[in-house]
Amino acid sequence: MAITSLSAQYISASFQNLMQVSSSGQLFDGAGNQITNLTASFAATSSYAITASYAMNAGTGTVINTGSFATTGSNAFNGSQTVNGNLIVTGSSTFKVIGPSEFTGSVAINGTLSAPASTITAQSVTASLFGTASYAVNSLTASYALSGGSGGTSATVATAQTGSVSSTTSETVIQTLTIPANTLTTDNFARLSSKIFATNSSNYTVALYINSSNTLNGSQKNITTIPVNSAIKFVVPTRTIAVRNVTTDTNWISENSQVQDPNQGTSTLAHASSSIDWTTTQYALVSVTPQNAGDSFICRGTYFEKI
Repeated sequence: MAITSLSAQYISASFQNLMQVSSSGQLFDGAGNQITNLTASFAATSSYAITASYAMNAGTGTVINTGSFATTGSNAFNGSQTVNGNLIVTGSSTFKVIGPSEFTGSVAINGTLSAPASTITAQSVTASLFGTASYAVNSLTASYALSGGSGGTSATVATAQTGSVSSTTSETVIQTLTIPANTLTTDNFARLSSKIFATNSSNYTVALYINSSNTLNGSQKNITTIPVNSAIKFVVPTRTIAVRNVTTDTNWISENSQVQDPNQGTSTLAHASSSIDWTTTQYALVSVTPQNAGDSFICRGTYFEKI
């Protein structure tokens, strides 16, 4: 819309087209009516704009209710900033927050959360954890650790606390651990260990298995079998596993078990290998076979760790 020249008009016919600014900075037309709806594509300096696409220098208390606001270059904001709606940052540059930050509510991260040379501290984290970690100060409970860090640090994958066997002479599972799919991969090592206490008068046998089900049925792999004489009341069957191929070739290496009598409790199985598919969920089983049904056994803990 073209601007009408007032040079050829009488004052009485054109004064209402004039604009005046009050001492408080408010806008009025020539008839004294306040202007509350100002639309402009460029405002050099303004203290109030209902709709604007560009404001170069807004005065104190500026409010832009609607419209697009674009700025180019570096900017500094002093004081608190409130964003009601979505804050979208695009481009390849890094979005940096310097200093303490507090988030209330849910935080969704699509991508990688990286904290180089820094520490991430959380009072409680509930989630499935997939990734690489080298150190954990404290863990209340954990069911999954994909990869332990270098330098000899191990990561406990699964643990169980107690189990018992009594009133039987059949081989019985005293404890079971779940090993999630993809816990191990080619060239990984792991250790399976358990701690068995016996109240017995006869010999007994302790065994460790890896199986695709949580029972002794199926194609379980016997990792170690330890015959124990009646004098032994405490045995710790332990076995180290070496994965040469994640689906077709897993070796288990003989490792001495800690018992009260160092001459007892060694494995009857030497170095052996078999096909175990670590890309699917596997189960670690600990079994006891008593010779006397009146004997009883308690498992005080079992763990499977990646080393």
